[in-house]
Amino acid sequence: MKGSFEGTESGANLSLRDSQGRTRISAFTDAKGSPSVFLWDKQLRERLAFHVTDDNEPSVELLGQDGGIRTRLTLLKNGIQTLSMSANDGKEVVSLGIQESQKPKLQIKDPKSMQSISLSIPENSERGASMELADKEGRTTFIASLQSNGHPALNLIANTRIRSSYLLTSDGSPLLTLNNRDGDIVYAIGVGDQGKPFSGEVPINKADANERKSGENGDSEEVINAGRESSLGSKSVNVQANGRR
Repeated sequence: MKGSFEGTESGANLSLRDSQGRTRISAFTDAKGSPSVFLWDKQLRERLAFHVTDDNEPSVELLGQDGGIRTRLTLLKNGIQTLSMSANDGKEVVSLGIQESQKPKLQIKDPKSMQSISLSIPENSERGASMELADKEGRTTFIASLQSNGHPALNLIANTRIRSSYLLTSDGSPLLTLNNRDGDIVYAIGVGDQGKPFSGEVPINKADANERKSGENGDSEEVINAGRESSLGSKSVNVQANGRR
């Protein structure tokens, strides 16, 4: 037998075989009319699959010798495009996608834990590219990004709060901040407008602190962004050192 075509109550099935009678291509439609095509190897294992979902979203899958999906390419109806790669145990280790805003994002994960590296251009168009590192619990611990003024910034984070930042201010001067557990800057070291170094304690803006605390029950990413805005804003760097402001 070289091939077969069968009509069922749920749809149609098509099968094409090689000279040895082994199925190499199979295609079918399910009960809802969604089509799928599979390509098989000589050991009768599915290795490549094409699908169109019930929501009219196309998907391509590459399968390993054990039948597990190793690579998946998907185009969603809202314009999001994703390319994911998985380890032998099926856990996703690499994902590359174009977000709904049409901005790219790349994430690399440790297959044995939740540690990851993320490269992205934030949804906020005023910010530049960023790189984030996450620990085994999936919590962001380090962010390297471009500020709205185009200058770089490094942030160390603990419990969703920025604890230290190193950045360049709007005039290109370096600034190092130390933050308390709430993410408020309490000490700063940098170079002032006249090119002179300074260091000292920073008075906490109570209004900003209370506003940030009121949202502690919200999403962790929003909390991080709120703390980041506080740390990166040059207006928050009002330092008193050696009796001088």
